Amino acid sequence: SEIRLKGTFLIYNLTLSSLNRPTLCVCGAPSTINHCLTCKLGGYISLRHDSLKSTIAILIEQVCKDTVLEPSLIPVTNEQLQRGTDVSDGARLDVSTRGFWTPLDRAFTDIRVLHPQAQSNANTSLFQMYRRH
Repeated sequence: SEIRLKGTFLIYNLTLSSLNRPTLCVCGAPSTINHCLTCKLGGYISLRHDSLKSTIAILIEQVCKDTVLEPSLIPVTNEQLQRGTDVSDGARLDVSTRGFWTPLDRAFTDIRVLHPQAQSNANTSLFQMYRRH
C-alpha cells in the first residue's frame, strides 16, 4: 500500500494483486483487478473505501483530537444543500475530527474513491474525475 498527499486529495494505492482473490467474482465474471475495482457485488469497492477511511482516521488521530468514524449528523431542517446531499435522518459522513483546520472547530470528511481506468472514466481527464467525485 502507498499513501501520499497531493493537493487536498489523499492518494491511496491499495495493491489488489497482493490480496488472495478468488478466480471468479460472486457475479460470475473473472476476478481481474479491473473487475474487482468496478463490480458492486464483489465487495472490493467497500473494502477499498473502508480501508482508506480507517487509514485516514488513524493518521488524523495522530495530530487532531476527538476523531470519530461515521459520526451521526444533526437533522436537516430548511437548509438549501447541494444536489445529491443525503438529508435523511441518521445521515453520516466518514470521519470527523476536532482541530483539523482551526483549534476547536470540528471538520467532517467524506471519503471518495475513484477508479481512473474504469470504463465510465475512459474519455475523462483526471481533473474532471476529481471534480465529479
